[in-house]
Amino acid sequence: MDLIYDPSMPVAGTKLLQYAIKYLKSSKADLVLAWNLKQSPNHKLFRKSLFFKIPEKLQSIKLFFGACLFDVEINKKDFFNANNWYISYCDSDTV
Repeated sequence: MDLIYDPSMPVAGTKLLQYAIKYLKSSKADLVLAWNLKQSPNHKLFRKSLFFKIPEKLQSIKLFFGACLFDVEINKKDFFNANNWYISYCDSDTV
């Protein structure tokens, strides 16, 4: 599941995330994980909701992704910089 909200309305994002966590907790979920990198636009929101980076030793998978640049006018350095990308569970073919 992805957390989708208007970035100009962070309170809405907070409320949606809090509702999802409450629902998952009431459904007896043991753990709630998110793919959320430091450069993700909603990183502060997840941190505020007590999400934290799992130590590498405890991570169940290593996250990799690939991309192919077709437009020669796009700067290769910027395109292949992982900090310029936003990925989510919707981008995964293994979840």
